[in-house]
Amino acid sequence: MKPSVRGFELKDIGICYSRKQIFKNLSVTISSDRNWAILGRSGSGKSTLLRILAGLEAPSQGTVLLNGKPVSKDARILVPPSKRQIAMVFQDLALWPNLTARENVMLGMRGDNSEKIALKTLETCGIAGLASKYPSQMSGGEQQRLALARALAARPDYLFLDEPFNGLDLEIKDSIIKSIKKLADDHNISTILVSHDPFEVLSLCTHAVVLEDGNIMEHGKIKTIMKEPKSGVMNMFKNYVDRLRITL
Repeated sequence: MKPSVRGFELKDIGICYSRKQIFKNLSVTISSDRNWAILGRSGSGKSTLLRILAGLEAPSQGTVLLNGKPVSKDARILVPPSKRQIAMVFQDLALWPNLTARENVMLGMRGDNSEKIALKTLETCGIAGLASKYPSQMSGGEQQRLALARALAARPDYLFLDEPFNGLDLEIKDSIIKSIKKLADDHNISTILVSHDPFEVLSLCTHAVVLEDGNIMEHGKIKTIMKEPKSGVMNMFKNYVDRLRITL
């Protein structure tokens, strides 16, 4: 018997918006032992794919499996996001303005160690000194770190990142990505990043799913894909690496 995949399997996924077909018979495996990027031009379906994986949207056709078990099937969400062991950081961050940093991180956590875990995660993300501050009292970079701390404090199996670094300067972005990598490594968390930025992708991810017009153009190890890229996106990544002489 073929062993079930640890991670997500999408089989014959289809979804439409306002009669526009976004995906048709899309199938892909995103294993849990890798850090993945979802790449593509604007409108290619990157965020839609992430939302389907998270259970925020049900495909109109096809099946989504998590660790070999169906979690969405034919327009039905069988397992809600709260039961998929995932945490998400969106571009708009979705912080609670009336809660302090510590309270934002603790929201939804249970157990006697909740506050201790929250404070430790704030420390790892470099904002322990802001535990009593409200989001409005923080800079954009500090708010990004808070959103990350809130997601990681839950110790999910999967961390979904939907273009969360937009508007940050390179130094802050680099520091936050290092925090993500440390916490993900320490707690065996798989990351899935939606981005168009080569720096973010190559700093955080080893594997990629490349979308074009609702189809998967490339899938696998980024280093291997870039040897003979088949898409405009991966050609751009290859040019970026060649120009800066980056060693992968």
